[in-house]
Amino acid sequence: MQKLSKRSALLIVVGMLLVLLLSACEGDDGAEAEADAEAENGNEVTFGQELGPPVLSTEQRAEQMALLPHPQLLRLDIETVRVLAFSPDGERLALGNEDGLWLYTPTLIQLRHIELGELVRALAWSPDGALLATVGPDAIIRVWDTTTWETVVEIEGHTSEVTDVAWSPDGSRVATTSRDETVRIWDAATGGELLRLDDHSDWTLGATWSPDGSQLASASADGTVRVWSADGGDLLVTWRAYDSSANVVTWSPDGAYLASGGSGEDDNLVMLWDMTTLESDAEPVLVFDDHKDGITVLAWSADSTLLATGSWDSAVKIISLEGDVRTSLSDHDGGITALAWSPDETRLFSASRDQSIRIWDLGTMLIGHTAPVSTVQWSPDGLRLLSAAADNTLLMWTVGNARSMPLPGQRTDYIVAEWSPDGLLIAGGSMEGQVAVWDARTLQLLHLLTGHAATITTLAWSPDSSQLVSADADGQLYAWPIGDDLPQAAPLATNLNYTGYAVRYFTAFRSVLVFPGSPFAPQDLTISVEQVTWSPDGSLVAGASPDGTVRLWDMSRGEMVATLTGPGTTINALAWSPDGRQLAVGGDANDVVVWSVAEGAVENAAEPLILSHRGAIMAVTWSADGAQLATGCADNKAYTWDMATGTALFTLAHGGTVNAVNWSPDGSRIASAGDDNVLKLWDAATGEPIADFTGYPQSVNTLVWSPDGTHLATTSDLDIWVWGW
Repeated sequence: MQKLSKRSALLIVVGMLLVLLLSACEGDDGAEAEADAEAENGNEVTFGQELGPPVLSTEQRAEQMALLPHPQLLRLDIETVRVLAFSPDGERLALGNEDGLWLYTPTLIQLRHIELGELVRALAWSPDGALLATVGPDAIIRVWDTTTWETVVEIEGHTSEVTDVAWSPDGSRVATTSRDETVRIWDAATGGELLRLDDHSDWTLGATWSPDGSQLASASADGTVRVWSADGGDLLVTWRAYDSSANVVTWSPDGAYLASGGSGEDDNLVMLWDMTTLESDAEPVLVFDDHKDGITVLAWSADSTLLATGSWDSAVKIISLEGDVRTSLSDHDGGITALAWSPDETRLFSASRDQSIRIWDLGTMLIGHTAPVSTVQWSPDGLRLLSAAADNTLLMWTVGNARSMPLPGQRTDYIVAEWSPDGLLIAGGSMEGQVAVWDARTLQLLHLLTGHAATITTLAWSPDSSQLVSADADGQLYAWPIGDDLPQAAPLATNLNYTGYAVRYFTAFRSVLVFPGSPFAPQDLTISVEQVTWSPDGSLVAGASPDGTVRLWDMSRGEMVATLTGPGTTINALAWSPDGRQLAVGGDANDVVVWSVAEGAVENAAEPLILSHRGAIMAVTWSADGAQLATGCADNKAYTWDMATGTALFTLAHGGTVNAVNWSPDGSRIASAGDDNVLKLWDAATGEPIADFTGYPQSVNTLVWSPDGTHLATTSDLDIWVWGW
């Protein structure tokens, strides 16, 4: 297949909407055959059934938006939370702080506040969610009925402050740790002491049960991690893990590993222990040392493949069993005090000494293509995502539940598509030379247009949506008057007087531009152009050629008005400023060249603004107000530039070539991604990092913000990832 330009790739994505939603309907085989026959005879084909949902009302759209992932960085300002935990059914989030016990929904809507007049230091739900155990500043453990919120039992016996509490998997026992240097196991129903484990020589700080309830592990300020028999209290193993303090310990849900976290000059480490080897001289299978201060909290994902870590260094990291950092979240301004995964594991909740709770959306991976994904595009309402890939498939995704609509039983492979300017029609072009027109509201097929003998490469509507022009791989252009009557078409004559937008036809060898308003021979405009971009007001088209030049065409006259020498022999990026008065061009010569353009004339052709880099330019994008430019470079960095002075503002560092960079619609954030397999989010005002997302197995090639800026879609070879903000 011939390589398509960026605009052609974009058209491919929109085409997904056509075919994917067509495939969602249950067409009759006989009706399809009849439709094909009618199409071959040049007759209009109309399906009586709707091929998709009608236009959504505001209320319906709001309901569907509620299905999308909750925004990342959703924030609740509250007095420092010491602990948080989801109920087993995922419906309630319990928080503990100096103001007592709080209950919230997963979207941080308050349900209840129980004023205890004391700090809630630790809490834990019983496995069935019927009970909640809380620990205050004293030596008492209180167990609450989570329906009536009355205390059902108070457990006493420790001689100093209790530091942690954990339910056994069957809910019959409660384990606690304390500053009295003991670990104790209690009868949850009566509060009676069952076992006292006193081998530690300093405060005990954390306890965790094995998934089968047969063993209990503890962490202590004496630097050791110990594993006990939960039935007889026998000490099974002692690991002298830290020179200073072992702060926290947690068992993986599959029982295979024990994770511990410490603190001290050289002890800000997370360690993983193989629980099949209970030998005192065993070494941890992983030592993770990325944190810069003591480890405060650890939380396993339900499938035991990821571990979330929190530290006094204000950072949250999600790591794999091999120690790879999948995600680094650094927006808190104080030490991390608590972490909790949402039940569906698409979000992580964090609490900090900065007196906030934040919800981090961990992204949704959309899997369905069998070849590298070339491009993605959001639907205008932001509810669906369209993708195109080298497997010749177009897929539409419902992002909230990560489901795709494939193309079963399609009659042809649609590869390009275009919305009409009025938004009422969608045109699609196929590899077989067929052009189809759908009603964009009902997705009813209105017309099947035949005449082309080669693959459709480009479609363009007239501004009033009354005409459609199509181009094919043989260079043939057709004009179709679209209305209630059957469209008629003929190859465009040499003397074409077509009042519409330019048509761009791209192959590996040439691009044909057909301009409105003036008769001319199309072959006279056969110029090799690899990228084309419209000025915002539609008056000019800029095209980049393989010889390193950029050509400008006046679209009202159909005339080339300028040929500009670009930065090098290969141009990788073209971008108009929002007001259409500047054109930024980046290529392989390490420079971004910015020309000033007014009324079709280049004002600084001799001396354009030059933004010098130290590597080839891969991406160029303007801020919404046109005051700044962001660039992605092969020197492993992205940059932002003040366009009034031409000076660099911020350097955004990556570990590989930056392939894509883009401003959020509101201009507050910049997203960048590249060959280091990392998506980074930056504060546009300060250049400070907000978050790193590192779960990609390959380079990140493209990124696209949703229209409302609440989601970001990226492609990485076979994968599409969607992140919520």
